[in-house]
Amino acid sequence: KFTPPELCPMAAVLKTGVPMCGAEGRIERPDGSSVWAMVHIEPVEDEAGRVVGAINCFHETTASHQSPDELEDFFENSAVGLHLVARDGTIVRANKAELQMLGYTPAEYIGKNIVDFHADRAVIDDILKRLLRHEGINQYPARLRAKDGSIKHVLITSNARVHNGEFVNTRCLTIDVTEQKIAQ
Repeated sequence: KFTPPELCPMAAVLKTGVPMCGAEGRIERPDGSSVWAMVHIEPVEDEAGRVVGAINCFHETTASHQSPDELEDFFENSAVGLHLVARDGTIVRANKAELQMLGYTPAEYIGKNIVDFHADRAVIDDILKRLLRHEGINQYPARLRAKDGSIKHVLITSNARVHNGEFVNTRCLTIDVTEQKIAQ
């Protein structure tokens, strides 16, 4: 349902000068798609205390509005490799794209240690140390061993899932860049 601009949360903050934290709604993008977002809006005042603008911060909350079936489908059928790794390096879960990229069956990959699939021990050690410190990594270059013995050049983007301050597992996205690497 479309909210007219004069009734949106930003308009209310500009009119009243009262901050708004945690308002949630569906936002339509210019391409017609939409996402759920929570907004936090703070008024900006001049020296005399008059509201002259506002700062609006959006936090996307789409995932919290998806059903478990949608999230399951997203993970399993994503076009890129996804996997979860436990604190001790055990691969907890991997999607079809990850398995297909490396050529392993679920039984050959899931439940095994991620270290065993990396061609460079120093690289995976660094990745795991960073993630255990709750540092995210973005497009970290690595080399993985495929089942057929070939080496896949990948970029890994990952962060830690933390609950009550404790590391639960990693969430990893693996993009195969082998063809680009060979072309270089």
